[in-house]
Parts: sequence; C-alpha cells; structure tokens
Amino acid sequence: MCHEGDKLSDHSSVSITLDIQVTMSGCEEEVPQSPRIKWDAASALELLRYDQKLDQLLGIVTMPWSALNCCDYFCAPHNEALQDFYDDIVRTCLDSAKLTIPSAIVNKSIKSIPGLGRTTLRKKGRALFLA
Repeated sequence: MCHEGDKLSDHSSVSITLDIQVTMSGCEEEVPQSPRIKWDAASALELLRYDQKLDQLLGIVTMPWSALNCCDYFCAPHNEALQDFYDDIVRTCLDSAKLTIPSAIVNKSIKSIPGLGRTTLRKKGRALFLA
C-alpha cells in the first residue's frame, strides 16, 4: 500500500514492481507455416459440407454432464472437464474446416507494408541515391 502524496480519494492506492525476464528469439528462426482456412474462398457446397462434417464430428464429442450440472464454481475436477470439453469443440471445428474448406499456406517471412508498392520503392531508392 502506498499512503504518500496528495490524493483526493478515500481509496488506498496499490504499487507493484515487476522484474520480468524477457528473451527475444532470433529473426532467422524458421517459423513453421500452417495452412489458413480461406472462408472467403469457400463455395456454398463447401460450406454445406463443412456444416455436415461438423454435425457428424460434434456428435462424437462426449458431453461432461456432471461438470455441466455442477454448481460449485471452484470445483477443480469439473473445471478441468469443462476446459477439455471446450478444447474438443474447438478442435472439432478446426478439423471439420480442414477437411472441407480450401486453405492456403501463409508465408510469414514476407512482410508487406501498407501503402508501400513498387512505385513507392522506386521513388524511395531514387531519393536515397540523391541524398
């Protein structure tokens, strides 16, 4: 608690100091490229297939009824069961999309700068040469 200085409030202020060790990874590190679902490129038929596959796979996910009916908010075993249930639903959605919707590999090593096109790059090179 910090009770120093002029304060107009009747609340006590709290002061905290954190010493966090941060490590930076090198830029040369290879980043695995994962396919990204291209929802905007999906046809109506692909979206229908996604919906059908999702229904099929969600039918396999086990409902943790005891956890869903538990009234204790701090029940660790049931909280873990609910987290597993959530993870299963998310995994099912992703798996259904991977099986039915087009995807593309996103190359994270190529960074685009908004507004910086070929014309701008040529002018930048000329400006640097004249400087």
